Amino acid sequence: MKIAIYSRKSKFTGKGESIENQIELCKDYIQIHLPETKSKDIDVFEEEGISGKATKNRPQFLKMMEGVKKQKYSHVVVYRLDRISRNVGDFSKLIEELNYCKVSFISIKEQFDTSTPMGRAMMNIAAVFSQLERETIAERVRDNMYMLARTGRWLGGIFPLGFNSTKEEYVNIDGKKRSAHKFKPLQEEVKLVRLIYSKFLEVQSLTGTEQYLMANEIKSRNNNYFTKKSLKNILTNPCYCTADKNSYEHFVELGCQVCCEVDEIDNMHGFIAYNRTSTGKSYQKENECSEWIIAVGKHKGIISSSDWIKASKILQRNRPLADRRKVHNPISLLSGLLVCGDCGHYMRPKPNSHYRAKGLDVFDYICEFKERSKKTKCSMDNADGNDIDNRVCEELFKYDIPDSMVDKQLKIAKLLAEDSKNDNDIARDVIENKTKDINEKISNLILSLSKNLNDSVLEYVNLEITKLDKQLDILKKERDKIEITSESVSSSQKKYNEITNSLESFKERYNDLTVVEKRDLLHLIIEKVTWNKGHVDIFLSGCL
Repeated sequence: MKIAIYSRKSKFTGKGESIENQIELCKDYIQIHLPETKSKDIDVFEEEGISGKATKNRPQFLKMMEGVKKQKYSHVVVYRLDRISRNVGDFSKLIEELNYCKVSFISIKEQFDTSTPMGRAMMNIAAVFSQLERETIAERVRDNMYMLARTGRWLGGIFPLGFNSTKEEYVNIDGKKRSAHKFKPLQEEVKLVRLIYSKFLEVQSLTGTEQYLMANEIKSRNNNYFTKKSLKNILTNPCYCTADKNSYEHFVELGCQVCCEVDEIDNMHGFIAYNRTSTGKSYQKENECSEWIIAVGKHKGIISSSDWIKASKILQRNRPLADRRKVHNPISLLSGLLVCGDCGHYMRPKPNSHYRAKGLDVFDYICEFKERSKKTKCSMDNADGNDIDNRVCEELFKYDIPDSMVDKQLKIAKLLAEDSKNDNDIARDVIENKTKDINEKISNLILSLSKNLNDSVLEYVNLEITKLDKQLDILKKERDKIEITSESVSSSQKKYNEITNSLESFKERYNDLTVVEKRDLLHLIIEKVTWNKGHVDIFLSGCL
């Protein structure tokens, strides 16, 4: 029987416990507590730059669990509990699965060993307290946000369309100067916001509003075309809504946490909403209305409460249709990866007229920009979804075949990382030799000074040592730059290893994976896929 070591780190940084340190500490533990284990009987699974929130996005973890299911391992060892799971539910399922396969779980930091009843009990208690700590921190942050919302201040971030920010200084009750930000209206953008609301209330559709703005070349402050997503964000942002009794009651009805009383409403100012969205490393999602914190701002509202509420109710009415469209095609693998070779916009899956023909889900990928503009801005041919998904997967399976599209990219990425490492090593040696020479010169000058304390000699030596010290400072800065570059090169090498491991896992497990699992793995492996009227190019993650 073998022992599996699992190590994980969320980011490519030099801080915290590195992958290497985690592995070494686990091996030391095994050597002390399981001395009969030989080095060849230890399999190491390492992942860096991957969050521990979801197991489905961790290829090395999934690969290890395949070995567990085949009863290949007697123990799974981790440095710390949160390296393998950050959720009580997921952790409990993991322990159940390990117990079913008769595999012991060891976390050396907490000194838990599930081969004993006490170890299993303590493990679950630790997981519960770990989740409680995270939830307590979240609640504390929320309480602080609620108190700040009472002031009606803008807490930062990207300003909504129609506003900028102005800084106001005031003196608090302790006599200390403080500053706060409030919205400052931008009249041209305010006109645009009113136009968007007016057109939406007229056509009662995000698609219709988007097409109107695009046809009339009306763009955002960043000179981009408005999307349905950006329009929805504008139409649901309470900062535009005039605060009165109707809007107050509307937010209460939605279940929002309204941190003001009705008598504080002046029928003039607008609202500010806190905690509307949650942002992570690679995502931003809109929170439920029950999580919003609503306060009266220090700016004037620009949309009447009646119009704002009408827009909100239209969006709510249209939502079931939008949700059905999102899940209408659950079989595409390249959603979020396939882009149009002409305009660079994403291509989304769309069932064609032969959907479910002969029991097969048939679909096409269509350029979003082409669809949004009614073919006026892009005329790229649709792509056969079933065909292009298969072609991309077949090409990925050839990653270990010399001179395949994927193999060429992997070789280039590996060579670039190796060349950069060699260049850094050479540059580091040159700097070390120069530093050594300068230090020897300084030593010689100090030695000559000890033999002759003449004032003129002292002045000369001080001047030369000052010059040499400046050269040492320059060399130190150059060495620091090289170290930063070396960290980047090290990250590139680890990324290369991660991609290779993911490709191997994807090929081995392809037939056992669900569509969602395949798509998640593809997002780890691929940066993007471009479609050019029949020609497909695959760009691996980190190899662009």
